[in-house]
Amino acid sequence: MLQWVPYPFLRMTPVLIAGILTGYYTGLAFPLEGYGFLLLLYALLVVGTPPRYRFYISLPCGIIGLTLIFLLGGMLSNIKQENKNALHISQADSVYQYYTATVVESPQRRDKVFRTVVSVRQLVHTDSLGNIRQTRRSQGKVMLYQPEKDSLHLLQYGDQVLIKGQPELVQPPANPHAFDFRQHLAQKNIYHQQYLPAENLTVYAHQTAWSLVAFANSLRQESQAILLQNIPGREASGIALALTLGVKDYLSSEISQSYAATGAMHVLAVSGLHVGIIYLLLSWLLKPLLRIPNIGHGLRAGICIAVLWLYALVAGWSPSVLRAATMFTFIIVAQATRRQTNIYNTLAASAFFLLCYDPLLVMTVGFQLSYLAVTGIVYLQPKIYRWFDFPYWLPDKIWSLTAVSIAAQVATFPVSLYYFHQFPVYFWLSNLLVIPAAFIILCLGLLTIAVGFAFPAAAYLPGWLLGHIIGWVNQGVVAIQQLPYSTWQDITLSLPQMLLLYGLTACILLLMHKRQFRYTIYAFICVLAFAGLRFYQFYRQNEQNSLTFYSIDGQRNVDFTTGLQNVHVGEYNDQAKFHVSPNHIQAGLLTSFVHDTLSSNALALQKAGNLKLCVWHGQKIIFVEEPFGRTTLPEQKIKADLVVISHNSVKRLETLCALFDFSLLVIDSSNSPYRSQKLADEAEKLRVPYHAVSQQGALTLHIPD
Repeated sequence: MLQWVPYPFLRMTPVLIAGILTGYYTGLAFPLEGYGFLLLLYALLVVGTPPRYRFYISLPCGIIGLTLIFLLGGMLSNIKQENKNALHISQADSVYQYYTATVVESPQRRDKVFRTVVSVRQLVHTDSLGNIRQTRRSQGKVMLYQPEKDSLHLLQYGDQVLIKGQPELVQPPANPHAFDFRQHLAQKNIYHQQYLPAENLTVYAHQTAWSLVAFANSLRQESQAILLQNIPGREASGIALALTLGVKDYLSSEISQSYAATGAMHVLAVSGLHVGIIYLLLSWLLKPLLRIPNIGHGLRAGICIAVLWLYALVAGWSPSVLRAATMFTFIIVAQATRRQTNIYNTLAASAFFLLCYDPLLVMTVGFQLSYLAVTGIVYLQPKIYRWFDFPYWLPDKIWSLTAVSIAAQVATFPVSLYYFHQFPVYFWLSNLLVIPAAFIILCLGLLTIAVGFAFPAAAYLPGWLLGHIIGWVNQGVVAIQQLPYSTWQDITLSLPQMLLLYGLTACILLLMHKRQFRYTIYAFICVLAFAGLRFYQFYRQNEQNSLTFYSIDGQRNVDFTTGLQNVHVGEYNDQAKFHVSPNHIQAGLLTSFVHDTLSSNALALQKAGNLKLCVWHGQKIIFVEEPFGRTTLPEQKIKADLVVISHNSVKRLETLCALFDFSLLVIDSSNSPYRSQKLADEAEKLRVPYHAVSQQGALTLHIPD
């Protein structure tokens, strides 16, 4: 039975997380005076109570202490959200022409642009002649996108820049259930973005003073160049960069999908596995230091901690590597001071201090998966390992590694289903391949980098070997992906359902540990609640009738949904799949894809001249897809519920309004941005109800039966 008293962080960390989430989602701010009063009361109770009476105040002191931690989480959450500050760029109440900023992240390649982040310093106002009229201090982060053609003039960490124009607010997802990039950036305190060609950018100063972050970025870039230069093959070098340095710019979508589908994606994100390997190597290399009397243990601990944190900085400062570095720091200090530590308390302590540093980390998927996986491994792996006893070394090691994979998967699969909607069936098989390979690849990658710095001409040899090993591993991962039923896909899970799965898992574990019948009852309740929610979800999905116009640049993509049956009209390429499939998965749709409306028997369509007429669930829809100019006006307007304009087919809206009497005009995203805006402006003048998909995002119309 776990005792709570010796392990304070197991109590404190969940309360801190509750406070952070409450502060983030409610925005409530506890008065600082009230917090000070509670803190003073707590101090008086602890310090001023005689020892013989402290037993009687333990409960009120504990309640007050946990309340203070809860309120601390709320305050940290509010403080961390920089957009609430009066100086933030989003609070600017006047028009400015330029702003100055400092580059705080090195450029990263994304498709045809390079992405970097700057921290705003001043807003610059100019007169009509371009002379500086006024500057005003400001703050906030902006995501900048430099075009690929400007790759010779990329910004570098520490550059001081003058930027022309005003950044735009990051927009919410344009399509239903799509990845919320705005929320993802908001968790990093980035609320603005700007496309930045070279002519709108002036670098007026470069960082000259030495700093640890600048040194780490420089070391990362030089290490990246060594790996790219010495490892043959783009896929192999991309894997090596991701696994060694956390750089994912060179990973192809195909190989990323293969690793994700087989449950091996975790090795491509620098995490506890990588930090643990480096710690083991350091411990082995620095073992002779233990012979030095008095200071040997402390010296080795100091070097290990310094190297681990430098590696965390070089590897991109991700939540998983931060968690691992923090936890190993606690373990190293405990070993150096000869103190016994509880791994659960150590894990909770690392989370506590990380969240005090950055409370918004708790909302990131990486942070959640990282801590869940390690907790599952620590608690479950020994129990699973005891299921079988192998007398020989190799089967025993294979089973030990399999037990680690099962433990991590049990702890993370509800969250993985919730976020990624798929389950890798052969995760245990892929991990038998990639985890030992990760050890070899990381060691060879670090060796290649070290040789590249010391003897550049000799770095090709370990790089060549590393490239071939990665090639073999990739072939193995792809082979596992191609096994029958390798991945269960398109699984939808709501937040309550995810929590019920964790409740069911906890009940089963408690039943196995304590063997008390009440946990069987609790597990049965969780199963019934989960089944009820799934049935209700299925019922709601089966009752849906809707028409959805997606926002995809240059394309017209429409869903005709009846219950779980769906007809998707439009070109279904990779771009369309990225925008459309999240909604299909969330709604549980069985979709038929047709390129053109006339290709589907499910839609009662007729063609009249350059128009397509459709009656669907009582809704009269007219698709205008071909050039539509002057026409002879009928004696009576044609009535319709919807008129859909596609492919720049309409130049003037007046002609359309004279021909049709409709309830809503839809300007889909196959029209050019210029034509969409022109038609929207004309609809405003004519007071015509409209929805411009390119400007306003996807449109979903729920059709009553």
